[in-house]
Amino acid sequence: MRASIRYDVPLDFLLQFDDIEKIRLLNNLIRIQRGSTVLKGSYEYMIYLSKFYYCERFERIYREWIESDCNKHLKPSLDHINPKANGGECHPKNLQAMTLLQNRAKGDMSQDEWEEVIEDPELYFF
Repeated sequence: MRASIRYDVPLDFLLQFDDIEKIRLLNNLIRIQRGSTVLKGSYEYMIYLSKFYYCERFERIYREWIESDCNKHLKPSLDHINPKANGGECHPKNLQAMTLLQNRAKGDMSQDEWEEVIEDPELYFF
């Protein structure tokens, strides 16, 4: 696993995580952002892994995806809370877990716009 990580992080840091498949997924999610490395270095990567590995929302999405036989629409994804189109950064504090379907539906909406949609989806899906 360590060979697939583009960041220089201590092995003892990586050994704290029990679920290697979850770490692989998190690693792939951060690497696939338009084909480039999005975090600014090892320190941000360690913050990112710690944040999402222990995140209840990410865990719930991850488990439901596994239980669904890896349904592509339920796959965990990373969303920019403040969209990149609106100047949002690729920093762990600006990322949140969503299913792939939710992420695509949100698109470049602000977080406030998205929360309005999910509060009353009947306004948008008729």
